[in-house]
Amino acid sequence: MSRHTIGQLLSESREALRASLYQASQDTKIRVDFLESMENDDFEFVSGGLYVRGMLRSYVRWLGLPEDRVIAEFDRLYNVRSETPLSKMISRPTDVGPKARKPQWLIAAVSAACLLLIFSIIGLISPGDEVGGPPAEPLVAEAPQASSPAAPAAVSEAPPAPAPDPVEGVNVSITVVGEKSWLQATSDDEEPVFTGTKFAGEALDVSADEVVKVVIGNAGAVRVAVNGRDLGPPGQDGAVGTFTFTPESTNFVGG
Repeated sequence: MSRHTIGQLLSESREALRASLYQASQDTKIRVDFLESMENDDFEFVSGGLYVRGMLRSYVRWLGLPEDRVIAEFDRLYNVRSETPLSKMISRPTDVGPKARKPQWLIAAVSAACLLLIFSIIGLISPGDEVGGPPAEPLVAEAPQASSPAAPAAVSEAPPAPAPDPVEGVNVSITVVGEKSWLQATSDDEEPVFTGTKFAGEALDVSADEVVKVVIGNAGAVRVAVNGRDLGPPGQDGAVGTFTFTPESTNFVGG
């Protein structure tokens, strides 16, 4: 690796391709803010080093960089190791030799002893040879009367599935996919948290407990996502609109 950091290498390679973060996100299926974090050498945007490692490998491959070298540098810096190969996780079974065959004379001797034992038992319990002797007891005991069938045990019903956790708060992510767009955003306290222009590939993230309001100066140049749900562009190129978002928002509501 050169003296550049991994993030600088990613950013400069993308700019050399004259590609925006949004275009890279569309091709790699990786969120724009995740790509932006990697270009800023922030690899803790999600938990799980192997998950981040996989996204980094996809992005490096898309940029046409030597992925093995970049991933090796990432592992060295962030102490991430790949999973143990499956071939090492499964041990080879120990070869078992053929079973030794028992001698035929031993098998015959055991069989004869079993037959003698059976005949001896029959002789002990069979009736005497004298005519008119007492009748022999039946060898088979009478079957006991069948008891009434027991009632089947009640099958316990499975507990109901737990209800999904309610969404806490609202997060609005606005990504510029056109040339540029003027934006203004306010949170619960109605005080603007951002006012300005965002350009192609840039994004604005705003979070609040209950309500986020945004004014968009070029509605066709942006895509809006609410709590990870992509709602698409809110209007046509050049259109200006004011929108209100809550944790339950599934479409655009003016206000």
